[in-house]
Amino acid sequence: MTCIVGLEDKDNDRVIIYADSMYSNESEHMISALPKVFKLQSINVDAIVGFAGDARSAQILQYATTIPEKTKSLTTEAYLVGHFIPAFKNALHDGAITMKAYEADILIGIDKKLYIIDSDFQINRFVINNKGYCAIGTGSSYALGAMYHMLQNTTYDSETILIKALEASETFCQKVKRPWFGLTLEPSPDVIKKVSTLN
Repeated sequence: MTCIVGLEDKDNDRVIIYADSMYSNESEHMISALPKVFKLQSINVDAIVGFAGDARSAQILQYATTIPEKTKSLTTEAYLVGHFIPAFKNALHDGAITMKAYEADILIGIDKKLYIIDSDFQINRFVINNKGYCAIGTGSSYALGAMYHMLQNTTYDSETILIKALEASETFCQKVKRPWFGLTLEPSPDVIKKVSTLN
């Protein structure tokens, strides 16, 4: 149970994804030290990912999936559907996770755009009022409402929008908790940063 938020920051030529740190089941709620956001890389592919779902599937994507190359002739959508997702599904199979058991949503930043890969492996991209942003996880509806409102006010920078969206989600959803972790995909080196601590 979680909340992952992402934003296409066109003004600064980058994509940003932030996440909370809550892992929970029916009886337990725990704060994880392992970020739910991570970087993927191959010869000519750079991407950042936020993962809402079981940790095992996220770890297979992060550590056990061979990320395929992307040829210049492929659109981002064609690459995700025809190459990236099949490679991930093969890795899940090798990791003994069946498609019936798989339950996760992925937020992926790639080629300066933000996509959702749903639990049935369809992809989608949302642009509202010419602004690309999205949220996944249990607390996503609260975060989306907050982002919609803040994006009408251009005085907020991208990081502030995402952090405040997570704060709104935490306020109304008991399965979203800080600290927040953020990852930015931009021309400079990508670094996961802890953007708040438990108060």
